[in-house]
This record gives sequence, structure tokens and C-alpha cells, in this order.
Amino acid sequence: MLKITQHDIKIYIKHNLGFDQICEKHQCSKEELIRAINNIYESSNAAKAIKGIQRNTKQIEKSLRKTNKPAREMRALEESHLTPLEECTQAIDAESFLQGLKNQEVNLSEDVIKLESEHKSLIKQHRSNLKLLLGIRQRMDNIRKEFQSVANEYEALTTSNNELVDRINTVTEQQIQQNENLQNLRQQIQSLETITLCIYTDGRIELLDDDKVQLDDSGKEKFYHELISEESNQCQDLRLRDIKTIARLKAIVANSTHQVEVLFDDNALESYYTASN
Repeated sequence: MLKITQHDIKIYIKHNLGFDQICEKHQCSKEELIRAINNIYESSNAAKAIKGIQRNTKQIEKSLRKTNKPAREMRALEESHLTPLEECTQAIDAESFLQGLKNQEVNLSEDVIKLESEHKSLIKQHRSNLKLLLGIRQRMDNIRKEFQSVANEYEALTTSNNELVDRINTVTEQQIQQNENLQNLRQQIQSLETITLCIYTDGRIELLDDDKVQLDDSGKEKFYHELISEESNQCQDLRLRDIKTIARLKAIVANSTHQVEVLFDDNALESYYTASN
């Protein structure tokens, strides 16, 4: 069964192929070709297709007649002088020439059909690539816009953070300065405040009315050794406990940042303390 499609017929008609060229290409008779066309088309469309092929066939034959007219006229002039052998030779040459032209036409038609098919395939691929390129360009534009937005946000945040760091440094310096000022002020206040120490006969030393102040008696050993040294005769009549009490009192007064007022319940101990200063 002849295998031919509507697309094939359309291409053949477009490229001016006649019955002879199509039949030669598909190795079929004219009747087989017409039956195949009737099978693949509806009746009205089949008639149009056959009519188109017939039109191409007539044009091919007309072109061949024009090409062979000079040869026919020459043969008519020399007809009376041709021998049967010469007439046969000329007929064979004309037929071979015609067949060569037909073969060239078939080959060119096939080349044109192949090139047209390749052209369509390339155009299709080109359009597909253009579509992909458009999608990639849109993605690049979106990425560019997103990057610019993030870059602007980063720059703004960096500027804000730098200002924050500057403010932190300023506040830190102010904090250090204020802490120093506060400590100096507290020391000044303490130096002007007076605490009252009560010295008891049993050796106890207590604050009179300020429980917040911590008594620091570090260094009392130094004062103790000074009081019992040979060079000092002031405490010779004191008990050892009294000497330790006076040494501790001296250390507390020396370490205190306040003004210190001392109250004794033993007048003799007070006299020794006053004398040791």
C-alpha cells in the first residue's frame, strides 16, 4: 500500500512536482497515487489536490515542449535525409536528456523538501530558545531587583548600626566619667560626715548609730607593735587588752573615710588614746 500523507502532497504541489515526479519518488503508478489521495482526503479536498498535481504536470510538459522546439524543427528539416538508424539514435538521445532533467528535478525537489523541514525545525528550536532566554532575563531582572533591595537594606542598617556604636562609645565614656564623679562625691561626702565610735572597757568598739558603715581595722598589728615598743612609754601602765583596743581603734580611724568622734566609758583609756595621738 502506498504510504503518503497530506503534508507530502502539500509539499509536492508547492514545489511544482507533477504526476511523473511523484510516482517516480514513491515507485507507484498514477492510478495508485490517485487512489491514495482519495483515501487520505475528503472528496472535495482530494479533487483540489489532484487538480494541483495536474496543473504542475501541464506546466512541466509545457516547459519541456519549449525546450525541445528547436530540436523538433531541425528534425523536420532533415527528416527526408535521416536514415532509420539516425532517427532511432536521436529519439533515444532526446528521451535520455528528458529523463536526466526529470532526475535532476526529483533530486532538487527532495533537497528543497529536506531544507524546508530542517528550516522549520531550526525556527522551532530558535523560538524555544528565545522563550527560555526571555524567562532567564526575567529571572535575572528579579534577582537584580532583589539584590538591590537587600543591598539598600544592608547599607541602611550598617549606617544605623555605626551611629549606634558611636552612641554606645559616647555613653560608655559618660558612664565612666559619671561613676568617677560619683565616687569622688561619695568620698567627699564621707569625709565631711562624722561617725561616732563607742569604746568600752571590755574592749568592744561599736558605732553609735550608723550600722551601714563597715569598720576596717586592718593594720592594727602595726599599731599594736608601735604601742609596746621600747621607745614608747605611754602605755606602760595599761593592760594588754587595753593596748590591743587602742591599736584597733587607731587602725579603724586611719582606715575610715569619715570624720571620727570617739566616746570612751573609761577616762583612763581615753587619756592614753589621746596621749598616743
